[in-house]
Amino acid sequence: MAPTRTGKGVGTIIPNLLTADRSMICIDPKGENARIAGRARQKFGPVHILDPFGVTGLPSAAFNPLDQLDPAGLDVAEDASTLADARVR
Repeated sequence: MAPTRTGKGVGTIIPNLLTADRSMICIDPKGENARIAGRARQKFGPVHILDPFGVTGLPSAAFNPLDQLDPAGLDVAEDASTLADARVR
C-alpha cells in the first residue's frame, strides 16, 4: 500500500498482471488495470471483470451469490442467513 501517484500501477501491479502465469484478483476501482492488462491476461486463461459501475467501458461479468444456494438443501435457510449477514457487514 502506498499513496496515490507513487507508481504502484506502472511499477508493480501492471507488470505482474502482464507476466504472472496464475489466477489473480485485482481490486481496481478506476478500471485502469483491467483496461491495460485485461486482454493480455487472456493468454493465461479466462478473464472476468466485475465492473458494476461501468468504469472500464469493458463488458462486465456478473456474480450472484444466491446462485450458490440449493433451494432443496437442508441448510438453505442457514446458508441464506449467512450470506445476508456477510452482505451487511
